[in-house]
Amino acid sequence: MPCPVPYELALRFQNDMVRHRINNPCLSSDWLILLEHQPVYTTGRRETGEKDRLEAERSRLEEIDPKAKFVSTLRGGQTTYHGPGQLIGYPILNIGSMGMSARSYVENLLKVLKRALVHQSMPKKIDTLDPSSDKDLPVGLFVDTPKQKIASIGVQIKRRITSHGFSINVEKTSEAGFKNIVACGSSETRMISVESLLNDGESVKVNDMVDNVVEVFGQLFDRKMVEASADSCGADEAGYKLVKELEQKISYL
Repeated sequence: MPCPVPYELALRFQNDMVRHRINNPCLSSDWLILLEHQPVYTTGRRETGEKDRLEAERSRLEEIDPKAKFVSTLRGGQTTYHGPGQLIGYPILNIGSMGMSARSYVENLLKVLKRALVHQSMPKKIDTLDPSSDKDLPVGLFVDTPKQKIASIGVQIKRRITSHGFSINVEKTSEAGFKNIVACGSSETRMISVESLLNDGESVKVNDMVDNVVEVFGQLFDRKMVEASADSCGADEAGYKLVKELEQKISYL
C-alpha cells in the first residue's frame, strides 16, 4: 500500500475478505496483504474480559498520544502498537484446504519472519533466537536476549480462514509507540527494530523488506506469489474487488 493505512479500515477489509472466503470456498483465493499502519494501539483476545482496565488504558493513551487510535480486536495476544516504519502482514488463507493446524500455521509464520531477516538482500543478517526456547514469552522473534523483540505474531482463525498476522519493526521510528505501553503483556520485553541493529550509517526502509517477505512466504506456504490484478485473481473477482476498494479508499486519504 502506498501510504500508512488507518487500522479500522484494514480491519473492516479483513472481516469482509474472511466472510467472502467462508461463503465462497471454491472460488476465493489466498491473499497476503502487506502495509504500514497509521499510529494505533490494539488489544487482543486475551484481554476481552478486562473492560474497565481497557477503558482506563484507552483514556491514558489518548491523553499521552492523541494522534494514535485505540482499537479492540479478536486476534491472539495482548496490547501492542502499530505505526509507520513497521511492516504489517495480513495473510487471508484457508489453512483447512492446506491440511495445516493452527499451531503449524503460526510456526510457519515464525519461519517466514526468521528467513526474511537473514535474507541475502539485507544490509546485515539479523540472527534471531529460537522462538520456542521460552514458552512464557509472547509469540514472535527475539534478538540477542529474550528482552529484545523484533517481530510479533497475533492471528485469528475463523472456520479455518486466517486473518490478522504479523509485524516486523523495520525502521527506528517504529519503536516510539511501544514506550507508552507494556508491549504484548511482558514488562521485560523491549521492542527493537531492524534499523537499530545495523551498523552505523546503514539504514533500511519498510519497502526494502517487502520482496524478502513475499519470497519466503511463497516458499514456506507453497504458493505462487503474484501481485493482485484482474488477470491474476482468476475466478475470485469478488476478492479482487475488495482489494481494489481498499486501495481506492486509501487513495482518498
